[in-house]
Amino acid sequence: MPDYVLGLDLGPNSIGWALLTANFQETSDRLTHEVTGFLPTERAGHPPLGVRVFEAGLDNFGTQKEKSLCQDRRTARSMRRNHQRRNARRQFVKRTLVRAGLLPADPAAFQELCELDPYELRARALDQPLQPFELGRALYHLAQRRGFKSNRKSGQAKEDRGILAEIGQLAGEIQDSGCRTLGEYLYRIGRDEAGTNQPLLRGRIRLRGRHTRRDMYLEEFEQILAAQRPHHPQALGDEVIEKLRWGIFFQHPFEVTDERRRRAPSRANLHRAPSIRPCPLEPDQRCCPRSDWHAQRFRLLKEVNNLKISEHFGPERPLDPDERQAVLEYLSTKDRCKFDDLRKVLAKLGRDPYARFNLERGGRKGLDGNVVDHRLAGLFKPKKKWALLDDGIKHRLREALIHEEDPDRLRQDLLSAGADPEKVEKVLDWSPPDAYLGYSRKAIEKLIPHLEEGCKEYEAVQRAYPDRPESAAFDRLPSLAAKDLPPDLRNITNPVVRRALVELRKVVNAIVREHGRPRRIIVELA
Repeated sequence: MPDYVLGLDLGPNSIGWALLTANFQETSDRLTHEVTGFLPTERAGHPPLGVRVFEAGLDNFGTQKEKSLCQDRRTARSMRRNHQRRNARRQFVKRTLVRAGLLPADPAAFQELCELDPYELRARALDQPLQPFELGRALYHLAQRRGFKSNRKSGQAKEDRGILAEIGQLAGEIQDSGCRTLGEYLYRIGRDEAGTNQPLLRGRIRLRGRHTRRDMYLEEFEQILAAQRPHHPQALGDEVIEKLRWGIFFQHPFEVTDERRRRAPSRANLHRAPSIRPCPLEPDQRCCPRSDWHAQRFRLLKEVNNLKISEHFGPERPLDPDERQAVLEYLSTKDRCKFDDLRKVLAKLGRDPYARFNLERGGRKGLDGNVVDHRLAGLFKPKKKWALLDDGIKHRLREALIHEEDPDRLRQDLLSAGADPEKVEKVLDWSPPDAYLGYSRKAIEKLIPHLEEGCKEYEAVQRAYPDRPESAAFDRLPSLAAKDLPPDLRNITNPVVRRALVELRKVVNAIVREHGRPRRIIVELA
């Protein structure tokens, strides 16, 4: 069979292919070819070029209603898990209270106890000694609804702002009423003019359906224990209190940490999170979050090193050291910049103000900058103040902006470094990117010095890992579930990419069956 070139054009819902004959010239370091025409394919019964169209790996692909094929199932599963966890938390608190003698073990007696007004018990617990079962009923009620805990990394800043505004209004009403706790306030507003309590909705006031904050319940929990512990010293021992505090208020951090991963059971979903994917260069390391400063720097250097410029409609060339340095400095403190902005930057160096960049050919409008440094630099007046800060302070603020979940702690860290108080409030709502790079932080730290010298990604990998084995060759493209497939391909989770690769395997394997393995494959990515 003659040597030929296989050209592939990969898209999210189509694969274009062409078979071309060529004259090949092989030297010591590269293979070149000159196309001479289409490969004769009459005997195979198909034309030398074609396209395979298929459904993308998403519902309503390319529209505003685009969503994963598994999204509905995932949402229902998430709701079931939340319900199971809430029930497990309440059962744990109930068992702890029963063992401490603060709740009856008999189900009938427990149901009878639940008929008592919990808000009245929570209010009385601040000033009067309660019976053991009454105290247990009040504590158990705290476990049923424990309030909202803000998490700036949840990615729901707009929704959180509305909830926090309602909570702030409720906190002001509690303070104005002179009540010490949320339970006491709800008990007071639930009483009618005759002095009888209206626990839920038996008049004009509804006690439920209010957004409350987690620390409101925690503060009330501590006040109730401080008032009741002298009356129940044996039941409210240190061990019981610690179990109750953990059972009612403990919540996993939003970020998947190594400690949380070690403590989680093997069936836990977090073991299948994207960050768990092993690094192809450092198999004992996990992939680095895109929000990490090193990941931002790696991506920025990679983009600039791939950038080429064409002046006065001439041939494209890589950026020279001065151009490259100017572009890097400009992008380092920008969230995103257009190619027109880059032209202005290079025009200051005497370059063609109408130059074209190679990355514009794919329809791109610009380049992403360093979003973390951009957010932090904008907090200082003037912005140059950020560049003058000590590297240790910069590193601490970057880590806080990316990893800190408590808005109050982040605010304190930023203000202590001299940030503008008005601008700090805006950055608290920002959530860092939640995607991951294909390499671990350890590998990225080894690659960055080579990228700083202007190397492309492939060359940097070859320099940093000279003993890394070359890619394996296959007679046929294997399945994505094949054991001998490289881990970085086997662990792909993007449904669009997986669907495209499955269809690509069908196309390439069909061509290889008819015409043998191509001498060269050229791939164009959409």
